[in-house]
Amino acid sequence: MTQTDDELLMNMGYKPELKRQFGLIEVSGFSLSLMSVVPGITAVFTDSLSAGGVGLSWGWFIPCIFIMCVALSIAELSSSMPTAGGLFWWTYKFSPKKINRPLSMLVAYANIFGLIGSICSINNGFAGMILSLPAIEGDFEPSKFHKYGVFCAATITQCLISSLDTSFINRSQWFMIIGNIVLVVLFCIALPVGLTSKGIKLNTAKFVFGDTTNITDWQYGWSWLLTWMAPIWVISAIDGCIHLAEEATNAASVVPFGLISSTLFTWIFGFAVMCIVAAVITHDFDHIINSPTGQPMAQILMDTLNDRWALGLMIFMTIYQYLVGLAIVTATCRLTFSVGRDNALPYSKWFKKVHNGIPVYANILDCVIAILIGLLVLIGPEAAQAVFNIPVSSSGLSWFVPIFMRSFVAPEDDFNPGPFYMGRFWSKFVAFCACVYLFFVVAVLANMPMTKHVDKTNMNYTVVINMAIWIFSLVYYYCWGHRNYHGPQITVETMEGADVEHPMVKMPSKAKEANDLGSTDSTISRLEKTVSPYQV
Repeated sequence: MTQTDDELLMNMGYKPELKRQFGLIEVSGFSLSLMSVVPGITAVFTDSLSAGGVGLSWGWFIPCIFIMCVALSIAELSSSMPTAGGLFWWTYKFSPKKINRPLSMLVAYANIFGLIGSICSINNGFAGMILSLPAIEGDFEPSKFHKYGVFCAATITQCLISSLDTSFINRSQWFMIIGNIVLVVLFCIALPVGLTSKGIKLNTAKFVFGDTTNITDWQYGWSWLLTWMAPIWVISAIDGCIHLAEEATNAASVVPFGLISSTLFTWIFGFAVMCIVAAVITHDFDHIINSPTGQPMAQILMDTLNDRWALGLMIFMTIYQYLVGLAIVTATCRLTFSVGRDNALPYSKWFKKVHNGIPVYANILDCVIAILIGLLVLIGPEAAQAVFNIPVSSSGLSWFVPIFMRSFVAPEDDFNPGPFYMGRFWSKFVAFCACVYLFFVVAVLANMPMTKHVDKTNMNYTVVINMAIWIFSLVYYYCWGHRNYHGPQITVETMEGADVEHPMVKMPSKAKEANDLGSTDSTISRLEKTVSPYQV
């Protein structure tokens, strides 16, 4: 099994450097932890309140249909070509030669900063959750400096844990799976029981599925669309498990299964949680939004449960949120390592180094950048919202490009399906739905303010931050990066003895010639005269 995985990776030009110790359960648990249902909803719950009961229920269910289309399209690619680089590797392969290098670098940087943005927003959410705990039974009101301090502490400790050994992350996946299910069940049972025990009736189904309260000054239709940002953010690390492809056994099957199953779980169970919350929430939304705890979900727990139960649930969610951040840190450093391996980063020689199967320097780089970006939270809530939207826009762009190029630009023969494949018609149809949805989210939805009347205090600065990231990546490429980045690099010295007739990889006929030559050139431009593993 491991031999086949390594041969497939070698056929793509890479020397296996990471330890393969993630199986089906571990990859599925890891992917599920990246999309944690209850902690994720808790972190961005305010986004769902702008359109009443319909925003809470259907504002979750409908966008998840399109998110599943994205997951299915990415799963096909990960099944065909499982590599830690993932999105930027596929972009290079399927894009026209004239633009594949700068475009793949753009996707690489958008993907990295999208995941780093996830680190920022998840750990910022963790800080808000942990600081709400003393407020449940006291008068403590956390400041933005308290929040940033906790955010930094979480990021640093996650960096240390993920740099030491992956065995802890490996062993913790059963807890992540069980914990996710337990949290959902507790939420769905405890909140209704707690509210009715206080003699308060649940909201009607008409309120849950039909209430159109609008707390913004937009027309209701647009206000409802803004509630989509909650599920979009919760599932914004949908690609996280593909960056574990070089550490997974039977990666071509395990990675797409983990990706699809975790997205489906988050869709269905997230909808259940949102419906329960809509059933117990007070009609006074201002009371929830302006909670003295600083955490709307904590206020809902206080309103429905006694303080001890509310505190217990918040502690459980806070611990789980920390582990979600740990998973994001782990996935991000694997991506950064793969980008450095292809010489697409400044000082790539450092960030492609691996110590005991772990890219430690890449891990440190990601966490330092996350801490620096986190400083924006100190500016105010508008800057904080922009940080939350980095993973939505940048990750969305990094998903859109390879899906679009593979489905609508590259010749059909360039794609060789893996074990997971929907068939030509459904693959194209699902990819079309995914691309239309992603274009709308990245170009429009993520950049819109919560109010019509925009000034510097309520402006959505998402477009500023994300455009800066994207422009920087292209400027860097044309000014300096093009000298070192020539697309995916050949790091395997020879493929002699490998089973190059892998069922998921169509090796070029000149592979035998390359074996005889024993070439050790590291750039595609030099090697493609003899063998090109990218023509799979």
